[in-house]
Amino acid sequence: MDTESTATSVNTVVENTQEQMSVGRWFITLLLLSLPFINLILLFVWGFGSDNPRKNYCKAILLFMVIGFIFSLITSLVIFFSFGGLSLFQFF
Repeated sequence: MDTESTATSVNTVVENTQEQMSVGRWFITLLLLSLPFINLILLFVWGFGSDNPRKNYCKAILLFMVIGFIFSLITSLVIFFSFGGLSLFQFF
């Protein structure tokens, strides 16, 4: 009986801390995140600021951005040194 009441109280706490966002709020969120430079500021504010329903979403987007930046940097360096790097050193 004690385990059942503990599980019920934990479920109540979880339900109270998780706020549902409406479609309109998600629409505004995605609209703001589509604006250059503002999206980075909002991702950091929402991801690492106070507790809100967008917190995990913003952290995931920032992680994808970092992974994409690293992947594009490595790809650019490979392409540069395989094609562009050869013509750069031919004149010396």
